Amino acid sequence: MNVKHKLAYVFSLAFASITYAETPLLNVEVNANKTKENTSNLIQTKKYTKAKEKVKKSLINKLTSSGGGNVFQALELLPSVNFQTQDPYGLSGGQITIRGFNNNQIGLTLDGMPLMDSGNYALYPNEYMDLENLEAETITRGGTGKASPLYSDLGGKIALRTIPPNNKLGLELEQIFGSYAFEKSFVRLDSGLLPLMNSKFFISFSHAQADKWKGPGQNPKFRDHVAFGWVANLDRLHIDFYMDENDQVNYYYRGLTYQQAQNLSAYKNFDYNGNLTGNPAVDQYYYKFFHNPYQNYEFRGNISFDATKNLYFELKPYYWRGRGGGSYAYYNGKYINYGVSYNYTKRPGFIAQAVFHTHPFKITAGFWYERADLENFSTNFKLNNFSNGNYNTTFNYYGYIDKVYTTTQTPYAIFDLKDFHGFDFELGLKYAQVKRDYKEFNTNNLPYLPDDDIYNYPLTINPSQSYIRTYRKFLPSINIGYKINKYLYPYFNYAKNFQVPASYQGSPPKGTTIQQIIDNLSPEQADSYDVGINITLGSFLIKPDIYYVDYKNKIVYFTEPNNPNITYPQSVGKVKAYGGELEILGSLMKNLSIVSSLSYNRAKFENGYYSGSTYLNVTGNQLPNTPKYMGKLGLDYKLYGFDIFPYLIYESSRYGDSTNTQEIPSYVVANLNISRDFNIFGKKFYGFLNVLNLTNKTYIGYIGTGNTSGIYYVAPPITISAGIRAYF
Repeated sequence: MNVKHKLAYVFSLAFASITYAETPLLNVEVNANKTKENTSNLIQTKKYTKAKEKVKKSLINKLTSSGGGNVFQALELLPSVNFQTQDPYGLSGGQITIRGFNNNQIGLTLDGMPLMDSGNYALYPNEYMDLENLEAETITRGGTGKASPLYSDLGGKIALRTIPPNNKLGLELEQIFGSYAFEKSFVRLDSGLLPLMNSKFFISFSHAQADKWKGPGQNPKFRDHVAFGWVANLDRLHIDFYMDENDQVNYYYRGLTYQQAQNLSAYKNFDYNGNLTGNPAVDQYYYKFFHNPYQNYEFRGNISFDATKNLYFELKPYYWRGRGGGSYAYYNGKYINYGVSYNYTKRPGFIAQAVFHTHPFKITAGFWYERADLENFSTNFKLNNFSNGNYNTTFNYYGYIDKVYTTTQTPYAIFDLKDFHGFDFELGLKYAQVKRDYKEFNTNNLPYLPDDDIYNYPLTINPSQSYIRTYRKFLPSINIGYKINKYLYPYFNYAKNFQVPASYQGSPPKGTTIQQIIDNLSPEQADSYDVGINITLGSFLIKPDIYYVDYKNKIVYFTEPNNPNITYPQSVGKVKAYGGELEILGSLMKNLSIVSSLSYNRAKFENGYYSGSTYLNVTGNQLPNTPKYMGKLGLDYKLYGFDIFPYLIYESSRYGDSTNTQEIPSYVVANLNISRDFNIFGKKFYGFLNVLNLTNKTYIGYIGTGNTSGIYYVAPPITISAGIRAYF
């Protein structure tokens, strides 16, 4: 049964259940965590004892209405956040850096479920959910809370929260069209309150597709997303369950060398080839050789039981299943080698905690368990003997086959004191325990087996490439805030964050095993300090913050000078990061409000390291892809019922390499969102127009960093999209 047939079946059951619904026994509050600290209708930041903001639904709509699929887009106006994507709709993924920490050093959760890749910590922000279903997105820069189920959060954390099912029966429909043949359709059905278990549910489906803005192929060819949520209230027992399924296929954009990036007038439209010619030196860049199909499922729940007035227990089970891979090709002088790298993950886990609260105290004791099963393998094929417009394809070899079990058993405790004579205080401690069991298999003389059937073949383990190691670390945190008066609220935050080394450890030199290499690696760790103050002046919130991060045991990969096939990790020492941030939110006049931020970020190497046989004297250099200065300004103006939201983003120059020899110029990009709520025959509608890169500026928007060179991607040109959302 395909996705659309499954959707029709579930909708038919939904309508049937609504038909027989009766008056509920108990009303359900769908947003139990609603706060009264709403200082802006776009961003909430007041009374956080750390560098933390919650982006609200209204701003999510303005920043993501072009595509509605990339969770990073909603954060790009916040300080020290550098969001980059290769396509205008964010559906190719993208990356984010925060205070110099890159994409795989930032934790991400969805309804409390961890969503980083368990092996290399990669984030896939286009796959997790439809932003039409996103209630709020909270970002913590620097020190994170110790209840977070993360074993990689050096630079902070992003938390996503799904919009719960509505109390009333409702249907939401959305249609968007845009530049480059973009279209997205979205539908969501809410059941309203039902008599069975005093419950309610929603189900949604979306389909999106677009051509690449340059070159052949589509990005995405399709993106089909199904989501389901169910909530029940049984007196003292509360149950949440959510599910998302995403199916997607993207064709890649081709990156530029640094030399090409210096001449964007000639290379801004440079991309993969649209046709095969029979010349393998040319055809190795055929666009169909570079694509990425992937499917994932995210199941998560929250079972909460109020044992007494002051004590409740929570159990948050989850399961993540992902299957897919990316393809590549290169010409070796004899034939084109076409390869596919596969990544299959099964990731069950749970978070259990007990919470005792009596004003002004709250004590939390919890435990996080997870066992992630990750399969990585690559297949390679020979493409030769071109005829009839195509190449003959024969299986060549398996590049690698491995299986990784990552087991986490992590207790934590938090003592929380709220509004005690003006003080807010939180002390947290987590004892992280992460075990890696990495098995690398021999690949010689193996037959080709489709999909992951190769794991059913009698494989033999390569002992020199396999290892087992358990990492243990105490991770404390402390947050202090004090309400001096209604105008001033200073705070201090300290936390120790860490990151376990990635599962893949390269190819060791002869006579050395991966076990020996991994035994000499320590987890990367960052001690983060923040001092800031919330200043409330009438309708304005002004929030300056200064930070310092002591980042130790940074890991890079060392390549043997006489054999580039021998690569393994090494700890290169320290990085110091420090800077300042300033946010200003509020109303300039009755119909005009402002969202703005300024950032200064200095993240520098404290020592050099070897790359191959070359010693890189990078001491004092800025970390790659880290602009020192960023400025963001958004103005929300209401005029004759329209909501007009222009916003500017400035980023100073940055480097694509650690040696700081490949500098990319600064840029300013302007965007515009215009929206309006209106009613037709008593039904609510929401229309919007979105324009990205309003001035059609050509610049480098995305960088794949390296030690001595980077890969550079041109930012998309002006992109216009428009849509309408209806509520019934």
